[in-house]
Amino acid sequence: MANPLQAQGRRDTNGDVSLEMSGSGQGSFDAGETRGEAASPGAALAEVRPLLVWLHRALPFLILLLLKLGFQHRTGLAILIGLFVTFSYGNHLVKSQVAQGEKRSSIRALLMALYLVGNVLFLYHCFHSQNLHLSLLFLPPHLEPLHLWDLLWVVGITDFAIKFGTVFLKALLLALPQALLPFRHRGSCYEVVEEGSLLYRVLAPVRLWVTFLVHSSLDGFLLGFALSILYLLLKCMAVYRRLPCLGRACFKLWHCQPMGLPASKQQCAQAGQLCPICQGNFCRPALLLCQHVFCEECIGLWLDRERCCPLCRLIVWEGGRRGRDGGTSTHLQLY
Repeated sequence: MANPLQAQGRRDTNGDVSLEMSGSGQGSFDAGETRGEAASPGAALAEVRPLLVWLHRALPFLILLLLKLGFQHRTGLAILIGLFVTFSYGNHLVKSQVAQGEKRSSIRALLMALYLVGNVLFLYHCFHSQNLHLSLLFLPPHLEPLHLWDLLWVVGITDFAIKFGTVFLKALLLALPQALLPFRHRGSCYEVVEEGSLLYRVLAPVRLWVTFLVHSSLDGFLLGFALSILYLLLKCMAVYRRLPCLGRACFKLWHCQPMGLPASKQQCAQAGQLCPICQGNFCRPALLLCQHVFCEECIGLWLDRERCCPLCRLIVWEGGRRGRDGGTSTHLQLY
């Protein structure tokens, strides 16, 4: 027969063991919770906080440095800002005139085209000693030695000159009468011009950057040659991405992909004899896949910006839309 005192002692002993195990589990839970807190976003932010504090303290100095560089290159920055404002205005004018269709002002488009060409010619005349126009022909300008700031200046001017030329070509296409260039084909023409311009802008600074990387290396010709090879590989990848886009744009222009099928009188009568876009009588009505009828010009202008039917939102146009609205890309190609 077991002694009650011994049994009580065993129970106490088991209780201590349970408490110890419970304490051990609690310790493991606390350790896991600590590790979870260490991996939380707050802990990650705590690691980045010293860098944010340093940036906050160094911000006044960085502003002073930018002001110094801006004042040192004030002429070039002022010219680039003026070119950007001029390009933005010309690009907006061409897009707005394209959206108006037959109500466009061909005179305004031609005047804007001449104004943009005049800006480029005047700029090249003011800096004729540098021969900046050579960069358009993939040749380096007369700047020796070619420093980084000089390189960025030439690349920026070249990119704006190409963009001005792109807007100029689109303005000429906009001014053509409908008998020479129907409205349903203009979106494809704008797209071809835009894709060609983007490819040209990718290739234009190649010679300048290769020359800079080869001749400005402090560690000799081998390092410059290696950097040039890496740069050319990156450029080949960029060109590889741009060429299919230009090929698709030319294919759509050549085949003149229709916006829809010609609608019959019965289909026009069922649609109410009124175009849902212009709210006027149908002019060359076109029937989409969703069986909605629109004016050919109206739906063409719509599909130059969208891919779906304006009524039921069904996707009826699988083609790309880059530049079909007459717009030109605003990004600055610096490399």
